[in-house]
This record gives sequence, C-alpha cells and structure tokens, in this order.
Amino acid sequence: MGIGIVRDMFPSCRYGDWFCGGFSYADIALFMGVHYGVRLGGPALDSVPALRLWYRRMQDRPAVAAVVAEIETADRRLSRPVTRREP
Repeated sequence: MGIGIVRDMFPSCRYGDWFCGGFSYADIALFMGVHYGVRLGGPALDSVPALRLWYRRMQDRPAVAAVVAEIETADRRLSRPVTRREP
C-alpha cells in the first residue's frame, strides 16, 4: 500500500478518530497494512499527520498493543532483523 493511496483515503480522519467514523474492521485492516509498512521501513507517516495520529490511537488500544507485541516477538524468533523506523 503506497503512502499516496493512504493519503488519498485518509482525509476522513480529520472528522473523527476512526477511519469510518466509529472504530471498525476498516481500522483493523488498515492498521495491519500500515503497521507492516512501518515495520519494514516504508515511508514515514509524518507526511500524513492524520494517519500518524490515528496509528498512535490504534497502538494505544490494549488489544492492538497485545497483537503488536505478539508480532514483534514472532519477528524476533522467526525473521531476519529489520530496521524499524518510528512513525
């Protein structure tokens, strides 16, 4: 998923905290794509401030934080090291 596509999709976040107004499957699905992009050193989220803030809100959700921790544990065990850039 390119940052340009996300930038085009994300103006809706200016009007609320979540991608489709209320927290939904759309936020979960988009988070996974954005998270893997960040994890693999993709484009920084700074060029889309609403996306960066949304990503932090997602990370603050306890269930999301737990899944991110599981992914990071599995990465350390199963994958080659990847240089991670903070959003």
